[in-house]
Amino acid sequence: MASFLKEEIKAGVIIVVSFVLLSGSVILIGGTQFFEKLDPYYMKVMNVAGIEEGAPVRLGGVRIGKVLKVKTPSSPGEPITITLGVKKGTVLYKGIKASIAQVGFVGDLYILLAMDKTTSERFAPGDTIPAEEQVPFSILMARLDSISLTADSLLKDIGSLFNDKNKKELGDILKNTNSAISSGSTNIDNVLLSLNRTAEELRDVLQEVKNKPWSVVYKEEKRREE
Repeated sequence: MASFLKEEIKAGVIIVVSFVLLSGSVILIGGTQFFEKLDPYYMKVMNVAGIEEGAPVRLGGVRIGKVLKVKTPSSPGEPITITLGVKKGTVLYKGIKASIAQVGFVGDLYILLAMDKTTSERFAPGDTIPAEEQVPFSILMARLDSISLTADSLLKDIGSLFNDKNKKELGDILKNTNSAISSGSTNIDNVLLSLNRTAEELRDVLQEVKNKPWSVVYKEEKRREE
């Protein structure tokens, strides 16, 4: 009987020690976040890009909390509300912009609080932090795929536009245009030649009037007599 009690005591001690060690491991792995007190803040976006509860909240890259809740909209056009849990006592200055970021191209998502243009005023717990919409990498790739398909379709349309039949018709049009331009050029050359001849004759007349004005009077009298 005594030996049986000893075995039970040993088993109980082993269980208690294991529980203590497991709890200690959880605390060490999770850090003080397991027991830390958090102040709530909010951000509103139209696309959460897959962010979930428990995702880190980072202030300029430094972890200061986590996502506590993601609330879906209750009416059309309403944004999604994300509740941020920030370590109690952490000061957030106005001018901070919240956005959903990602580690690399395929890494974990987190909330980034950017401090590019902060002021001396502070956000109070419960305030809504202005958010900047970011285009997730998956959506960006989908848009690039759409652009690629559009470009392929455009190239096909251009290829069909310049088929053999259209090329022949375009060649005929260019040939007719060249003929018209050549014909017009010949007519213009004839007009310019006539103008040059007229100008030369007029110049000769004016020169004669200048040098021998009486000859013009003589020619006019002679013409009247005839």
